[in-house]
Amino acid sequence: MKNTLLVAVVAAAILYSFSVMAAAEEVPVIHIVDSRPVVMLEAFGSNYIVYAVKDGEAYKVYLAYINTTELKPSLTPLYEATMDSEPVYATLDNPSNPRYVFVVSRRGDLLILDLEEPGHYVFAGKGNPKGMAYLNLGRPSIAVLTELDNDYRLYIVSRIRLGWFEAGDAVGSLLGERLENSIVQQVVPVYKPTGSLIEPAGSAIVKLLPTATVSAKAKLRLQILYNGTPIQGVTVFGYIPSTSQFTPESITDENGYAILQLPTLAQLIDIIVSYGGTCYIAVVNTTKAIEVDNTLNYPEPMDITLLNKTVCINPRREYAYYLVSGGYPPRVSELASSYKLMNSTALLAYIFNGKLYLWVTGRDVEFTKLDRIVLVLAVFSPDGAVAYENLWRYYVLGDYARTAAISPDANIVAIGTSSGSLLVAGLDGDTYRLLWSLQLHAAIKHVSIAKTTRGYVVAAVDEGGNIGLVVIDTERGEVRVESESSHCTTCISPWPGTVAAILGPEANFLAVGTGAGLVVVNSFANLLFGHIVTEQLIANYTLRTLSISFVNEDGEPLENLTVAATLYVNNTVVDSISYVEAGPTIEAPCMEPGILEITVAPKEPIYEPSSYKILCAGKSNVTLTVPYKRFTLVLHLVDSYTNKPPIRNLTVQLIDEKRSRTISATYPSGTRSIELSELLPGNYTIVVREVGGGLYREATTRICMDSDRDVIVTLERINVAVIVTLASQYTTPKGDGIRLRVVGDNRVLYEQEFYGIEADRPYLISFQTQHRGSATIEVTPLHPAGEDPFFKPLTRTVNVTDNGAAVEIQLEPVTYRLTLRLTGVVGNETIPVTARVTIDRVEDEKIRSVLVLNATATITLVKGTYRLHIDPLPYDNTGFKIFDVVEREVYLARDNSVLDIRLPTVRMPVTAKILDKLALENRIVDSIVVRLDGVEVARISPGPPQTLTLLVHVNGSVLTIESARNFYQPVNITIKPSNTTLEIALARTPRTLHIVVENDQGKGLAAATVNIAGMDVVFSSTLMTGVDGTVDAVLPSNANYQVCAVAKGYRQACTSILLTTDDTVTLALQPTIQTLLLRYLNVIIMIVISAVILIVIRHYLSKLMMRLAAEEEF
Repeated sequence: MKNTLLVAVVAAAILYSFSVMAAAEEVPVIHIVDSRPVVMLEAFGSNYIVYAVKDGEAYKVYLAYINTTELKPSLTPLYEATMDSEPVYATLDNPSNPRYVFVVSRRGDLLILDLEEPGHYVFAGKGNPKGMAYLNLGRPSIAVLTELDNDYRLYIVSRIRLGWFEAGDAVGSLLGERLENSIVQQVVPVYKPTGSLIEPAGSAIVKLLPTATVSAKAKLRLQILYNGTPIQGVTVFGYIPSTSQFTPESITDENGYAILQLPTLAQLIDIIVSYGGTCYIAVVNTTKAIEVDNTLNYPEPMDITLLNKTVCINPRREYAYYLVSGGYPPRVSELASSYKLMNSTALLAYIFNGKLYLWVTGRDVEFTKLDRIVLVLAVFSPDGAVAYENLWRYYVLGDYARTAAISPDANIVAIGTSSGSLLVAGLDGDTYRLLWSLQLHAAIKHVSIAKTTRGYVVAAVDEGGNIGLVVIDTERGEVRVESESSHCTTCISPWPGTVAAILGPEANFLAVGTGAGLVVVNSFANLLFGHIVTEQLIANYTLRTLSISFVNEDGEPLENLTVAATLYVNNTVVDSISYVEAGPTIEAPCMEPGILEITVAPKEPIYEPSSYKILCAGKSNVTLTVPYKRFTLVLHLVDSYTNKPPIRNLTVQLIDEKRSRTISATYPSGTRSIELSELLPGNYTIVVREVGGGLYREATTRICMDSDRDVIVTLERINVAVIVTLASQYTTPKGDGIRLRVVGDNRVLYEQEFYGIEADRPYLISFQTQHRGSATIEVTPLHPAGEDPFFKPLTRTVNVTDNGAAVEIQLEPVTYRLTLRLTGVVGNETIPVTARVTIDRVEDEKIRSVLVLNATATITLVKGTYRLHIDPLPYDNTGFKIFDVVEREVYLARDNSVLDIRLPTVRMPVTAKILDKLALENRIVDSIVVRLDGVEVARISPGPPQTLTLLVHVNGSVLTIESARNFYQPVNITIKPSNTTLEIALARTPRTLHIVVENDQGKGLAAATVNIAGMDVVFSSTLMTGVDGTVDAVLPSNANYQVCAVAKGYRQACTSILLTTDDTVTLALQPTIQTLLLRYLNVIIMIVISAVILIVIRHYLSKLMMRLAAEEEF
């Protein structure tokens, strides 16, 4: 509260006895909610936490909610993401209802999780992270400061409508024009305590160093040694005498290298090294340096043991602190008088009661005027424009402060230092005063504060993983250290590798990130206000696992169990869990003062359900025995051959395979069953033997006793062998065979079909049977449909004894009669033929020969395919054969078959010459086909005459010749053997030539003489036209002809024609002079007479005119 001094913070909280605490409604429960090593843990005064674990080569980052409503704390992961490098910083936009989670890795990668629009964004790293702060610049934003080789970069990522946008890392583009020549060396978020939570104020404090001091013209890289060994973490800076300028400080890396930014490139530079409170100086000549990638690499290491000691001086600094807030781009305002905080590092900033509080730490801070390490509280107006220096305080420290935290109501501030001191400051009016301190073993790296109804709780973690707990009981006005162990009177270290300890709201839980996982202590306030917290107490209330193994009465592990485990602590249920299909071992929850109740419902029906109670104290594993059920076996024996009880006395042995025990019983002949009881579950072997042996085989049966069982054991009789030997003189045709069937006691003992039986090859058939006594062997022939059988059916009887039986059977084939009738043709007469016939059976190549006399013979054969070779004997005593040899194949499948064979006559060679006598040189002018007895023997193309050798039957063969284009008339003649060459003249096909003879007036000339002469054939003819002046000439086809016509009184006329079909030719004859005169004689006569008359008339007229003239003269 404002103007209220919080001073009553001095002793421990009220101690309750253990019995009182145990009877409390809430029992403290410590639970490892995630067993993976935690590398980062951040909380924000609510039940939301952000933590990261190592997961193989990557890191898993989680936003999670710690559930504390039940006694057993649990963790609900809300979002998960993966990062390639180790996360180091995390923050939320709203601790009570977060939407955005921001995580920065050691490489500088920025991860943003969006809980309303599931997805995440990653911005590539820019160096080692030096801080981050959530900014509300009118839009959600995050500022991240990184450093790489003393190069500091601040970049801001903001939420825009289309996603997240990185604004850039140039200070000028982010913070305004007047600071564009500055370097940001630190960024600290500004918080806003609300009483119950610590929320981000949406602004940040940044420390700026103007580049007028540090603007680098070049970089100088050099190595620092101590007694020849590189040293890490040494402060190095330079002084340039020629310009009176200092370089920025640099810290050596693990190899002892430091990089200095040179504001001026000078030849000589004083190098000051601060190590262990002592300063050393050396002069460097930069001309010796080797430039690589704009960096001057100094080749000679500097061993400080060889350097001159010097007075430690502080290089001048001109930086100040600025407040980043407002819209986008953000508004930047310098904190008034913040230059007085030079040489300091900001720890914590928050706004409370209308003031901005800034906690810094440093050495030789200008405000203190002391050359000491101090902790400074600076107070400003919320916008930083006014510095309330009357409220400023400083405290001298033994070492630098590293971390700080504030309570949700801002009344308490906790600071951790590098030397392990935990400082607690309380609100005193508008400022703070140090109230109390606690010393841990190592540098403090994390502090956390929770406000409870009874005061405050502070938790601190040092670099060694030790945890210090401080309770501030405002009701009693006491402060007390609540942590204690054998090695540390003020701290505990129950978990290895502890990185942070986070207190929940009102200390309802303590979350600890450790190398053993994420540990949550539920009802932490109950534990804290009831006990001094020791490692043993932590161990007692840690919800650990008790390994419970389940075995049966044989000591075998059990699985498929349904197990319910309930943990009670002082009659309070702490945890309850069920396991389905569990076993052989479960991990059940347990706590030292607890009792674990276990109920087991085995899934297998061979076990009895059971329940147990286990005291957790001092136990890490327990073995529980689940009892068996007991079962009864009723055994029935049956003769498999008669399906009745056995007819001999038997012994029965029941062998317990698992337990190597044997139970024996006697089974009298004819008995229906026996009963065996109180059997444990498991596999048994039942062995049944005949007393004396001989009839039954030993019977063995395996059964599984998992319930009461009725089992039938069938006894098999001993088989004996029956051997049947089959033999055949002939090989069966394809499709023929036999069915062998053996019958005894009205049952078929054996049945099999056999095909393809080969001649003279015995078939040994053996089969096993339980039958004894007489048996009948039946052989039934099999054959294709529509055919007669090959074998005759037969029946044999055999007696089967205990030694079996053997029988030989000769298969007898059915015989068939085949009648051969051989004839031949001599001339037009059909005559009988006498021949020797060789018969070869195809299936088995059995050959026989018969003589067929006078055409007919009847032969007895078995069914099959036969090749007949018929060799006719000479027809008469001359020894000359007129009939040829015949090969014939026949399939005999029926009785009384008749085979008629007409033997061909013997053929003899005849020479035949084929020619066209009409053609020049007797050439053949068309393609012809020559056939003998209907068989084509030659194809002849147009060309010269052809001579062929023809094989002609002794009694004559028919020769036919056909013309391809019908140029020749078909030839169909019978020819007989001859010693002379047969000449065959082709006759051309006749064609009709219609000849028309006309006079010059187109009238037919009767009695005209027509002469026809072949031009390319030997042919001539003379014809005379009829009264109509026409005549038809029949001529050989396919020839050129000259046709000439002449008639009395007319001159001869000729023409030529190629005659291939019936055609017409017209000849026009020209008349002679005589014919013309005769044709016009009457006209001439009339003209002559007319002329004579005219002459006479003229003569008389002339005389008349002369008379008239004479008379006139008179």
